Amino acid sequence: MIHSFGSSRIRTLKTLVWRWPFLAFTLFGGQVLAGDAADDAAPRQDGDPVAHVESVLANPPATGIVVTLVEHDSQAEHHGFQPGDILLSYNGETPSSITDLIRLVQGAREKEQVAVRLHRGGEERAVFLRPGRIGMDGISVEQGKGAASRPPASAYTPDFSLFDLAKDEWYLFLRDRKKVGYERYRLQRDGDRIKLRVETLYALEKQMLEVSFHAQFRAQAGLPLEDLSFEERSPGGRYRVELARQGEELAGKVGEKDFRARAPADTIPTYLSALLAGTMPLESGATVHLTLFGEGNLTLYRGTALACRGREEVIVGGKKMSLWRFEQSLYGKVGNVYDLDDQRRLVRARFSTGVEIRRSTEAEISRELPTRLLKSLAAGE
Repeated sequence: MIHSFGSSRIRTLKTLVWRWPFLAFTLFGGQVLAGDAADDAAPRQDGDPVAHVESVLANPPATGIVVTLVEHDSQAEHHGFQPGDILLSYNGETPSSITDLIRLVQGAREKEQVAVRLHRGGEERAVFLRPGRIGMDGISVEQGKGAASRPPASAYTPDFSLFDLAKDEWYLFLRDRKKVGYERYRLQRDGDRIKLRVETLYALEKQMLEVSFHAQFRAQAGLPLEDLSFEERSPGGRYRVELARQGEELAGKVGEKDFRARAPADTIPTYLSALLAGTMPLESGATVHLTLFGEGNLTLYRGTALACRGREEVIVGGKKMSLWRFEQSLYGKVGNVYDLDDQRRLVRARFSTGVEIRRSTEAEISRELPTRLLKSLAAGE
C-alpha cells in the first residue's frame, strides 16, 4: 500500500476522512508504520467476525476500547490485532474513549516503543508498537455494560429507478463552508449492469489532487460488485488499484503488486454508498447491512449499516429543503450522513470532519474552474 509518505497521506485522507471520518484518529503520526510480525501464539477468534464483535459489545468482558476495525498494512494488522479484541491500555494508561486514545497516542510520540495490553478470549497479552498511528478503530466499553451496535437489517424490495435519473451529477466539496473540490458522477445502464465513473478534483495543502474511480456492478439487491479501478494523481506521483470479484475474493493489482483478499458477498466500494441508499425505501427504519471496501487503504469495513432516519427540514446552500436522511455507521458509530431528495438523488453528504459534498450543476462549476481542470472532470467523454 505504501510507496511514499506524500501519496500515502493523501490516500489516507481521502478514504478515511472523506468517506469514513470517524477513523481520522488513525492519521496521527503521519505515515503508516510497519510493525514486527504478529504473535502467532495469541489465540485467534474463529467464525463470523461481525457476530463476534457484536457479542463483545453486548457483554464486554473488560473495560477498554473494543477493536472494530483493523486497517490493512498497519501496525495493528502486523501485530495481530483482531476485531473483538479489547485494548486495555496504551503506554500504561486505560483510554476512556477514542478521544482519550488520541491523546495518549499524541503524548507518546517521543518514545522508542509503546506498550499496549490487549484482551482476547479471556486472556491478556502485551504488544509493543512504535509511536504514532495504530491503524484501528474502536468503541469504548465498560466491563459488563453492553454498548449499542448497528441497527437490525430490514427486508425491502430495491428500487433502481435512480440509475435512469442520475446519469450525470456534479458536486462541490466544502470544508468549513469554503470550496475545496469538485466531483462528477456518471452512470451508464445496460440492462441490470451499471457502470459508474467518478472524476474528482480536490485541493489538499495547496496541491491539486485528481482522482478517477470506475466500477461495474449489478442493479440487484446490495449492488453486487464486478470490478473497480481507482487512481490518484498528485505532484507526488500516481497510485492505481485495479480489482475484480473472483468468487469469494477481490483480486487484481495495486500498483505493480498482486493483491488478493477475501471479501463477503455484500462488499461494495465506498463510492457506492450513496447509490445504495438511493435504492432503499424512503421510510424511517429501512436498514441494510453491508461491508465497505476502502479503495485507497484496501481495508474491509465489516459491521457497516446504512439506515434511513426519516425526512428532515434542512438548509442546503441557503435554501430550505425537505430531504431524507440516511446514516452510515460502523457497529453503531455514525460516520457519513447522506441527504436524498424524493427522487433518491444525493443532495448532500456530511462528514464529522467538517467536509461536505453538495450537489451542484455543470454550469456553476464551469464558471469557477479553468479549462484545464474542467477537462479533468470531463475525462472519458
